[in-house]
Amino acid sequence: SSKMKELVLSLLLYSVGCHGAGIGVGMKVGSASAAAGVPVPGAYHASGVFFGPFWAASIKKYVAGGGAFPVPAGAGGGCGVCNGNDESNMGTCVPMGSCVDDGDDSTGGGEIVGDCSEYGPGAVGQMECCKNIVKCGETVKNGSYISYFQNPSYPEPEKKSMSCNIKIEVMPKVVQLRFDFLDFELPAPDKKYGKCSSKNSMVIMAPQRPLGVLGKMKSNGGLCGLNTGQHLYVPVVEGEQVQVITTLTGYGSVPLNRASLAYDQASAYKWNIMVTQIEGGADAICNTDMKAPDGCAQYFSESHGKITSFNFDGYSAIAPNLDYSICFNPEVDMAKGLTVRSTVFKMPTGGADAKFCDNGKEIVNKQTSVECCLNPSSGYLGFTAWQPYSMQKYDEKAIRRYWCGENLGTEGQISGDDFIMKVFTGNDYKCKYDPIGFEMEYKVNTGI
Repeated sequence: SSKMKELVLSLLLYSVGCHGAGIGVGMKVGSASAAAGVPVPGAYHASGVFFGPFWAASIKKYVAGGGAFPVPAGAGGGCGVCNGNDESNMGTCVPMGSCVDDGDDSTGGGEIVGDCSEYGPGAVGQMECCKNIVKCGETVKNGSYISYFQNPSYPEPEKKSMSCNIKIEVMPKVVQLRFDFLDFELPAPDKKYGKCSSKNSMVIMAPQRPLGVLGKMKSNGGLCGLNTGQHLYVPVVEGEQVQVITTLTGYGSVPLNRASLAYDQASAYKWNIMVTQIEGGADAICNTDMKAPDGCAQYFSESHGKITSFNFDGYSAIAPNLDYSICFNPEVDMAKGLTVRSTVFKMPTGGADAKFCDNGKEIVNKQTSVECCLNPSSGYLGFTAWQPYSMQKYDEKAIRRYWCGENLGTEGQISGDDFIMKVFTGNDYKCKYDPIGFEMEYKVNTGI
């Protein structure tokens, strides 16, 4: 646009003038943006920083003329993200005074959460870190690479019935949305069958996952109960809309035995979800380091951590009709596979698997001579690993691919060379135990 050309020309003229006058211009060494004289945060030359009255005036003039704030290349993952070390208060650097609620109830409002000092000392007083908060009935748009979807009274809980829906407009070049459940305490699923009530649940409707983001969501009811600390990846295409539909009756019981709520009613509920838009492709810039491999609903990049089934509260059954993958980053130095140790492991058995595969230690169903866990009514964790061949022959080991029942194999710990796990559940559990899902610790094996 003519406004952008005017801004870029003025910045280049200023850069040339500064060098001619012996005034330092801050540039990140070795970056493509440095060669073009574009300001970036971090790794500045000691001789100066490319911020000052002229830079601020140019930005204000450009924004006043209807242009969008020109995010410095490479900044905050390429998106101008600020407060990157505080996942509950991340935002985007914008010109001072522009982080305001514009009164449009359809687009969310801004909250100042920092001064953008990571962009260099000249940014202080000229730019502000703006956190985008989206409430019921609003739409995530206007260049919001990071937004927060919260219940209306957050951080306070809700106790009344409500329908709370939002839309997320997918930005150009964006190929994935990541949902981080910073706070998520909703009424519990059905204790026996694990299904979320349609009157007390949250459902993510994505065009690229018409049956559901975790399987057949119309059958399992979506998300409910406790999901604080969980995350979820959803594939998207630029220009489409993803909807988050939340329905609450105000009388469902939140599983307080593990929740952090400490109020006079067990029906109090709340949520705070960070939504990150991730670009992909050859010219992608924004949040590319967060991109998960295709087909992964969850992606763990740390060398160790914890994985938990969704809606897990320690006593409600795991949801039926799940079908999703958990992926791990194999780029850890000297990575050779994974070791997984269960804290809780109770995956359902059904049909011909019931009784014969319940203990979780049998590889083959003795009645059918077929691998355990494969009956359509059962559920399993799919991961190729070794386990002792039988309870009597611990010195002999066999490869096992599917894990179900009350125990994670014979030892509660398994190791394998894969970096992908599959989670699948049927819809007709007939267990003599409570199939409450799993809570496990993982570690990337390095051979060191």
